[in-house]
Amino acid sequence: MGVTMGTGKRIVAGLLLGAVLTLGMAAPARAAKLEIVFKDGLWGAAIGGLIGLAQVAGFKKPDNEWHRVSDGAIIGVFFGIAFGFVEASGAFASYDRERSQLALGVPAVHYTRDEHGSKVMADLLEARF
Repeated sequence: MGVTMGTGKRIVAGLLLGAVLTLGMAAPARAAKLEIVFKDGLWGAAIGGLIGLAQVAGFKKPDNEWHRVSDGAIIGVFFGIAFGFVEASGAFASYDRERSQLALGVPAVHYTRDEHGSKVMADLLEARF
């Protein structure tokens, strides 16, 4: 004995399945951007902690100065997260003609190195026609 489904129920089930699949496809892109922000935050914490440790090592009596390591790590987390958002974002200005929509954001900074030296580039405009 099989289960029969009416035409209306099939359409609703198909639409729900399509919506779930469509919304699920955008999740990896958001997850990749959050991964960049998370990793940059960790790097910021590590670098800030090392700077704090270097400060403590510079004192003759570092007994009361160990808070500088945690302070440096906390400040580094904030700067790392801010840098991660800049790194994960797209172009400075984006224009979509179909929607007549202009969006301004933080430009993505790209670093490249070749035989001529290092280059720093930023996407300033992205347009769709």
